[in-house]
Amino acid sequence: MALVYRRFGGSTHIRCDTFAQLKEAVFIPETQYVATSAPTSAFVVDPVFLRHLDGDDNGRIRVDELQGAVTWISERLKSDAGVDTRNETLTVSHLADNATMLKAAAAAVAAAVGADDDDVVTLAQVRAADAPLRARGENGDGIIAPEHVPEAQRDLAKTIMGQFPETKNRADVVGLAPDTMTAFKAARDALLAHLEKKADAFVWGEESLERAKRIDAVRARFDEHFLLCRLVASQPDARERFRLAADKIEALVGDRAAMERALASLPICTPDPAGVVSFQTLHRGPSFEVLTAFAADVVGPVVGNAEQLHEKEWRDLVAKADAILAWQQGFDESPVKGMVDSLAGMSDDTPSRPPRPPTWPAKTTSRPSLTSRSSSSFSARSSTLPTASWRCRMCIRIVARCMSAAGASLPVGATS
Repeated sequence: MALVYRRFGGSTHIRCDTFAQLKEAVFIPETQYVATSAPTSAFVVDPVFLRHLDGDDNGRIRVDELQGAVTWISERLKSDAGVDTRNETLTVSHLADNATMLKAAAAAVAAAVGADDDDVVTLAQVRAADAPLRARGENGDGIIAPEHVPEAQRDLAKTIMGQFPETKNRADVVGLAPDTMTAFKAARDALLAHLEKKADAFVWGEESLERAKRIDAVRARFDEHFLLCRLVASQPDARERFRLAADKIEALVGDRAAMERALASLPICTPDPAGVVSFQTLHRGPSFEVLTAFAADVVGPVVGNAEQLHEKEWRDLVAKADAILAWQQGFDESPVKGMVDSLAGMSDDTPSRPPRPPTWPAKTTSRPSLTSRSSSSFSARSSTLPTASWRCRMCIRIVARCMSAAGASLPVGATS
């Protein structure tokens, strides 16, 4: 249908009286537009419709957003009958074969409000269906309440929900969010990969973690001792300086707290230039009992000699203990560690995000024909996920309001 040009406010604009003209206007080059965007506040149109039309939620309607909406509607209607009258009724039989989700949405709305005629859905019915659809869990946010999860997977869903921060849907019911499922799957895969590395880290079998903790507990005392050994090896006369002077010992007599401090200041045993701890000559300081037990329970079984420990052996113990503790820290930090017994046999067939709506077409310089435009060219606001009620509402509002939005509030025309 030929486009009609009229003078408005001193400029030439297109007057769109029919949906056919609006479809033709889609292909006008942007260079011919008076403005390529306008704030949503400038339109006298249903604000809900504008929020959906504003695909990037920036408070402005761009040319490509309007073009995408018109194209998307065109591809899903096999009959334009009723569009030009700007009514608020959608005849389901007028939808094209590829509008399967819209047909399902219309059926869901009709069932929710108990409509007698399932071939006709009105905007009032869509709005009235909002409350019952929310109560049924079809509330448009993609968050699945446990009662709407298949019974076979319900306990699993509740367990997953318990491992992550609480998320409520639009009905104010705690549910399983798409982001939660994404985080769960990532955490599950990471933990399963982490578990495969346990055997390499836990070189001492079931006693690995306990031994690593005990090594870490005495690390400071042994590190200090071996540094003193290196100092004595470099300066032999320094060895005698790691003893209490006679006058200081006399001053300690009768002062228990002072004696405890003095004993704590001494090395665990006399530094050896060869870098060895002799457990037979340990000083009976505050760490004596701990170190004696450590020699019997850890050094003896692991090194094979409970009487002495060389620095090289100590460094080997520390390296293995660090690997064990690092592995354990990774395990403890996993949000799904409480599900470790069931993760391996779990499939990905768990409740997840419903299919996303198609996105608006990317802005291009050329204008392909309507039939060649991608059928996946619709974009919802990021906070609105696709459900039956939402899709039906969008179809009705776009079909019913496109003419007034384009003709009355956003004249697209050629500058003269």
